[in-house]
Amino acid sequence: MDSDLVERYESEYPEGPIRVHREDVNEAFYCSLLAGRACLEAEGKEPLVLNAGDFVLIPAVKSFTFSSMDPPPPADLVNDPVEGEDGVFQLGGTDADPGVQ
Repeated sequence: MDSDLVERYESEYPEGPIRVHREDVNEAFYCSLLAGRACLEAEGKEPLVLNAGDFVLIPAVKSFTFSSMDPPPPADLVNDPVEGEDGVFQLGGTDADPGVQ
């Protein structure tokens, strides 16, 4: 992803399992979880459970995986973000309310 896309990256995740994996990021990563629960696994670190209201800033990260907790995703699931007309990226189906934001 280019830095312009990273700066505007907002995501909504509908109910159901999701997993996003990024490699070769080599820059800061931040996340503010507005609703739901998720798991963040950054390279070389223990998995971190995130709850609504949590904010995470990793000054430099090479790779990470961000996934749903309830329900957990299947081992082989990796979602690709789809950009909506409003500039918000969504993972999974678009026909349900977000379970994680």
